[in-house]
Amino acid sequence: MRASPKLPVTVIGGYLGSGKTTLVNHLLRNAQGRRLAVLVNDFGGLPIDRDLIEVEDEELISIAGGCVCCSYGSDLTDALKRLLRAQARPTHVLIESSGVALPIGVASSVSLLQPYHMIGVTVVCDASAILELSRDKYLADTITAQLEGADLILLNKTDLVEPKTIPAVVEWLYRLAPGIPIVPTLQSQLPIEVVLDINPVKPATLPNTGFHDTSFYQTAHVSVSEPVDAMGLAGALTDARLGVLRAKAILRDPAGSIVQLHVVGRRWDISPLRSQQPHCGNLVTIGIGPNADQQHIERLVRHYVCARPVQ
Repeated sequence: MRASPKLPVTVIGGYLGSGKTTLVNHLLRNAQGRRLAVLVNDFGGLPIDRDLIEVEDEELISIAGGCVCCSYGSDLTDALKRLLRAQARPTHVLIESSGVALPIGVASSVSLLQPYHMIGVTVVCDASAILELSRDKYLADTITAQLEGADLILLNKTDLVEPKTIPAVVEWLYRLAPGIPIVPTLQSQLPIEVVLDINPVKPATLPNTGFHDTSFYQTAHVSVSEPVDAMGLAGALTDARLGVLRAKAILRDPAGSIVQLHVVGRRWDISPLRSQQPHCGNLVTIGIGPNADQQHIERLVRHYVCARPVQ
């Protein structure tokens, strides 16, 4: 019997009021056929927009499109185990951590569970309040630890900040968390592929939601039949100068094995695939800036193509 593939997990963190729940609802509205499972600390302030809810009970909220939401309270591990017994298996799990919690701790817990695959930590911060919060003697440690543990930072509510002050916020974030990509957003709106697992076979689509300009996002789709130094390529894709936010690939390594590559910001992971993949040799990336375009990514991939095992 073939084992089920591991379920990808994304942790969404950030301080109270930053826009985490708005991001979750945006992902649910634009799931595009994905069955998302959303785990939250509690249902005290119901996180799901009412018009998305189909059925609600004490343990589970059924959402349009086959998505579900449940509370994990203080026992995340138990909630994740229960999720595996769900009648309809989700295709991606979102964990919205508490506004005062450290999302990197949540991610570490998920990494210990064999059926799950930790994709990355997305931290949302309020551009209009983050600098003031970082100077608060009671909150500063929490705020900085949340951001330092991120793989992607969404600089949200940029419309509430004078344009001339945004560079100062970005500079502060770069000093605090060097190498972590920073994505500006309004109302937590962005292409869902930036947060969710992107398709390794076809390029990510970037619909303009009307809330946020998607024109500066770059996508690339590279097909390569030769063996590739997957570890070298993954490390290169995390270089902040390249501007890649997300990448996924199914590749053949120099030993002839088929591997799956994931990149989220500065985090990368390579895992073996036991079954033959009909689409082996495909890389999809999404990024910001001129260096994340098709030609740059193609040249980078070609640099790591190899005809013999990597020493």
